Amino acid sequence: MKRKLTSIHKNGFILPSVLIISALVLLYLSSTIVAYWQDMHMTKNIIEQVHAETLFQMGYTEFISKGHHLANDEKRIYHFPNGTVEITPIIIDKSTLHIHVLIETNNGFHTSVTKSLKLDSESHNLFDLDDTKE
Repeated sequence: MKRKLTSIHKNGFILPSVLIISALVLLYLSSTIVAYWQDMHMTKNIIEQVHAETLFQMGYTEFISKGHHLANDEKRIYHFPNGTVEITPIIIDKSTLHIHVLIETNNGFHTSVTKSLKLDSESHNLFDLDDTKE
């Protein structure tokens, strides 16, 4: 007859070890699931930031290419397939122009950017600055 290991069961060695191993496995699984969820959320935010940067570049290019007459605080709104860009020029002096850009993607991500432009003689021909402040 085979001898049973009764001393292991009497001392309670198997149950505590099974509980510890089970707890460690559950802890590992739950931490992996939380890390995966956070990575997914972070990836979504990064993709939205890339869309917003693309919208900024598209709006800025459109603004520069069609910027003939600028009045101070005159908003220009550009609609693109990824979202909307609103550009407000702020004339500092004859050689400096600040543009305030509000960006909204189609998924509801909002951001704003302010950019300074130093106008040279070539830019003066492109922009007719009306710096009368109301």
